[in-house]
Amino acid sequence: MDKQLHGIDASNIRYLEIKGERLKNISDDAFQSFAENHEIFVKITETSITTLPNKFMKHLGLVPQLGIDLSYNKIENLNPAIFYPNFTSWSHVATKLLSGGLILTGNPLRCECELNWLGAWLRRWFQENEAGTELRRAVRDAFCIDKNNRRVPLVQLRADEAECHASALSSDAQPNYTNILYMVIITICTLALR
Repeated sequence: MDKQLHGIDASNIRYLEIKGERLKNISDDAFQSFAENHEIFVKITETSITTLPNKFMKHLGLVPQLGIDLSYNKIENLNPAIFYPNFTSWSHVATKLLSGGLILTGNPLRCECELNWLGAWLRRWFQENEAGTELRRAVRDAFCIDKNNRRVPLVQLRADEAECHASALSSDAQPNYTNILYMVIITICTLALR
């Protein structure tokens, strides 16, 4: 994929669709050619991708009007640090980072602590953005599976529905302060939006 995306004149591309079951990884610099675009909708669908790299937004995050469709992949988790590497970016950028929406329909997402931020983010996105009916429906159709094998719409996901344990907030038994900070932020956002 990198060879196909690098070296192209991406300045006039407004819609990019990437699909293929053989695609398993995305490199940090895959979207470097698109960093100077003013608007783009990126659709990555029907791949074998299970996770996004931590620097997925390294170049895409520079695009003022950005929408991302990650539908029908094999993504089980979505760490908020992929989109918001620190608290300052979360509080200043909020949903403006993905004003064109974030579609996650058809992924085997698990309702776990790390996914909590997404419910609050989606509810805020609905309040702050005027998207068309089709995009709103696609955003609403995404769900995660809880520990009882029930489907929970992501837009309704709240801290009390996800499995949040102390071990989920740590990595290799060492405190991960970024995750703890995100959990505090998400809890505050969830309480504020109720």
